[in-house]
Amino acid sequence: MKPKKQIPVYGIVIIDLVLTVVFFGAFISYEYLLPHEGDSNGTVVLSGSDIDSSFALPSDSQTEKENNSNAETSAAPKAKTSASQSDSEAETETQISAKIPSSRKKGSGNAAGNCRSNQNTQDMTADKSQSDNISNTSSSDKVLNTYKSDNANITVYEKTFGEGSDKVTYYVADCYVTSAAEIKTYLAENTYGKNIKQSISEMDKATNSVISINGDFYGNSESGIVIRNGVEYRNNVNNADVCVLFKDGTMKTYSPSEYNAQEVISQGAWQAWSFGPSLLDGNGNILSSFNTNNFINSTNPRTALGYIAPGHYKFVVVDGRDKGYSKGVTISELAAIMAKEGCKSAYNMDGGNSSMMTFKGQLVNKPSGNGREISDIIYIA
Repeated sequence: MKPKKQIPVYGIVIIDLVLTVVFFGAFISYEYLLPHEGDSNGTVVLSGSDIDSSFALPSDSQTEKENNSNAETSAAPKAKTSASQSDSEAETETQISAKIPSSRKKGSGNAAGNCRSNQNTQDMTADKSQSDNISNTSSSDKVLNTYKSDNANITVYEKTFGEGSDKVTYYVADCYVTSAAEIKTYLAENTYGKNIKQSISEMDKATNSVISINGDFYGNSESGIVIRNGVEYRNNVNNADVCVLFKDGTMKTYSPSEYNAQEVISQGAWQAWSFGPSLLDGNGNILSSFNTNNFINSTNPRTALGYIAPGHYKFVVVDGRDKGYSKGVTISELAAIMAKEGCKSAYNMDGGNSSMMTFKGQLVNKPSGNGREISDIIYIA
C-alpha cells in the first residue's frame, strides 16, 4: 500500500491564503454589501398629528424682496433674522441659542467606521483663512425653480464663485414651511436596516417630493442616532455630532457628549441625524473646531441642512471633483457658506457621490460619479 502524499508547505500556504480571502470577502459582503432589515417598526416618540401648523409663509412681495436682496448682497452674510420672521420667533431663537453649549466635546462611542462615516473623529481646528475667503467673495446667483402651496414656499438657486480650477458651484433650496411636519424623511425601500439602498429618483417617486436632498446614509453603519418622522429606530451614540429637528420647528446640533436621548425625545424630536460635523454655533457663527476626521475635512462635494428660524430652512448641495465647474469645499468653507446663507445652525450630511438635490423628481445638481444609491432622503412633499 502506497503511503499518501503529503501536501507540500507551499500548498498549505496557498490553501490558507485562499481560505483567508474567501472568509474576508464573505465578511466584507455581509457587512458592507448585503442588506439587513432591522426593527422596521421602531418606537414612535412623536406623532405627526401632534405637530401644529403655526408658521406663516412669506407673501409674494416678501419673497421677491428677499430674492432681490439675495442677489444684491451675496458678498456679505445675511442678517441673522429673516425678513419674514416675527418678533416672537426671534425671541424663541435667542432663548434656544442660549441653551447651546459652546464646547463641542467628542464622545467615546463606537468608532469602527469607514470613509462614508464621520467616525474616528477628533477636534479639527477650523481654517479661518478658508472661511474668510468664502465670506468675502461675492457669488453669482440665479433662480432655477420656485414652488408655492398652502404648506410650503421653495426657491431653488444656483450659486457660483471663483474661477478656473478654483470655481465652486452650489445649489440652495430656500424652504419656508407651515409646520416642522413638512420636513420629512424617507428610508430606502421604506425599510429600516443596514445596506438597504435605493436611487434618489425612486425615493422621489415614492414620496411625491417637491424638493429632496440625500440624508446621513444611516444604513452604512450600525451605530448613531436614527429618528425619522417621529420614530426612533436606533439610540446608539457614536462619536459623530447629532442634529435634531423638533416639533416646534427649531433645529439644534449636539456633540456626542451633549446628546441626551430622554431629554431630546421629551422636547419633541421629529427627526435626528448622525453624521456631521456641526458647522455653526446656534447664533450663526462658524465653530472654532469641527468634530470630524481628515477625510471628511478635505475638499469634497457636500450636502448640508441649515436652520434660520422655526419654519425656515435651507437645503444646500455643493458639487465637486469637477475642476472648471466645481472643485468642492472643505468643512471650513461649507460652514462659511451656511453662515453666509443666514443660517443660525447648520449640519453636514453625507457627501461625495451621495450629494444630490432634486426638484420635482429631476436632478438639480451634477453629482460626482453620477451619484449613487443611498439609504435615505430629506424632502418636502
